[in-house]
Amino acid sequence: MNRLTKARKLLTNEDAYTLIEMLIVLSIISVLLTVSFFHITPVVSTRTINNMIEVLKSDILFSEQYAISHNEYVTLTINDPKKLYMIQTGGLFSGKSTIRRYDSNITIQTLNYGNTIRINGNGNIVKSGSIKIMSKNNIYRFVFLMGRGRFYVEKLEP
Repeated sequence: MNRLTKARKLLTNEDAYTLIEMLIVLSIISVLLTVSFFHITPVVSTRTINNMIEVLKSDILFSEQYAISHNEYVTLTINDPKKLYMIQTGGLFSGKSTIRRYDSNITIQTLNYGNTIRINGNGNIVKSGSIKIMSKNNIYRFVFLMGRGRFYVEKLEP
């Protein structure tokens, strides 16, 4: 009898959650997750292009230092359809090359160059000009000045 009483007590216990309460909590959680997902997507896009800008800046500075220390030309070739750029040292067939790929949502447009930026043995850029780097939400421009390998990056309004 004692067991039967305990079983009835468990079945008639009203301290548990109802199905409606559980559905309300689950719907609130799903709405919060959905809202946070749409706020995270632009952040990821911005971080991707910022990372690409930093890597490209570092590669250009390294190319200038390499050209100075080895007293030879360094060429940065941009191939936007394949979403990569290549850094070559020395001659076309005798030098070393580094290939960097970038995100498919990023577009690089050379404004004053063909698709090649050359750095001479003094670390100076041979021809002044600029390149534009664009993503869905951001536009940056690298401006290369004549002499002393100077360049700067500016963020443009989309």
